[in-house]
Amino acid sequence: AKLYNFAVFKFTKRKNMDSCYTIVEGNSSAFFRGVELSDVEKISELESASYPEDEAASLESIASRAKTASDCFIVAVKPSPSGDEIIGFINGTCAHGGELTHESMSAHMPEGELLCIHSVCVGANNRRQQIGSRMLKAYISYVQQAVPHLTRTSLICKEYLVVFYTNAGFSMVGPSPVVHGKDPWFEMRIDFPFPQ
Repeated sequence: AKLYNFAVFKFTKRKNMDSCYTIVEGNSSAFFRGVELSDVEKISELESASYPEDEAASLESIASRAKTASDCFIVAVKPSPSGDEIIGFINGTCAHGGELTHESMSAHMPEGELLCIHSVCVGANNRRQQIGSRMLKAYISYVQQAVPHLTRTSLICKEYLVVFYTNAGFSMVGPSPVVHGKDPWFEMRIDFPFPQ
């Protein structure tokens, strides 16, 4: 997995890793790193537990993103006595054009200038600890370094998450034409370069 220098996060060394980055301060420490294929099953479990059945990505979709769009995929990891535990992740794919559509989210185009974020997920036991917001800010920094040709990142979210994404620097575009599950979605975006 590729690792990049994120100025907003504390750099640390970890056993068996070249480097990693602290994303949570205080009593519980966590770090993030690039995705590895061995992470896919755990990531799929987190996805299934976090999204309704008609919205959750399949194991096959997550595995495909990990293989083909690894530069657009990070995981949050918490050290534990039994080994490092994956507690969250963000993944996306690149597309051509400036608008988020079903088509733009359906395949990864490595040279695409638009990053479509598919999932921002933190496990239930680790929510309300600012892991998601810090991981999202780190992700924006990460993708600007890992995929320097990007000009924008977009996502769709439910209405109750608009404030969360606004606080991370996203701007509201408006109701999304994308239909995914039964609830309405709102498109939000960040144009690059975004301050790191």
